[in-house]
Amino acid sequence: MGKSHALRKRWAHEVLLLFEAKDHADVAYLLDVLRRDPRHRSMAAKFLGELRVREAVRPLMQLLGAGDRVTRSSAAEALAAIGDPEAVPALLERLRDEKEVVPRTFAITALGNLKDVRALNPLCELLTDEDVLVRQSAANALGVLGSPDALEPLRNALPTERWYDRGRHRQAIRKLRRHRPGGGAQLTAAE
Repeated sequence: MGKSHALRKRWAHEVLLLFEAKDHADVAYLLDVLRRDPRHRSMAAKFLGELRVREAVRPLMQLLGAGDRVTRSSAAEALAAIGDPEAVPALLERLRDEKEVVPRTFAITALGNLKDVRALNPLCELLTDEDVLVRQSAANALGVLGSPDALEPLRNALPTERWYDRGRHRQAIRKLRRHRPGGGAQLTAAE
């Protein structure tokens, strides 16, 4: 028990240091952890995103290809929070290459939050993905992206969803209709 207790105590101390670094905006420490400590880099990524540290964009983009899904997901979430459009190509590449659903949904959400039109077509293509969580994330991201060009793909995808899986699509359509010239939030009977 002595060795495992010492390891838990060390781990807790390292986590405490991360929270202190976030509280004091110690970007250098967080970037160092991000680059060198696989045990805590997902937490460092989260904190760098919350602090909106632009110099973390490139290291975070590299973490999109990390071996563990938690780190990949945290990197995508942090890139969305930072909001630098430089991350769009890396997120699109991750979206294309990612096999696991959770990191894919984080990349999809990040692309929507970045509101970059380069993500429009790849997100629209995901409306026909085999996984319902991916399709719902894509619909939500298209609503956040805000391009009226997503209306038709969303409308076309709506009838293909089971009735209880259509909520995200409808919300996205409402958002897009609300923001287009002359559009209201009312849905047609088909929507």
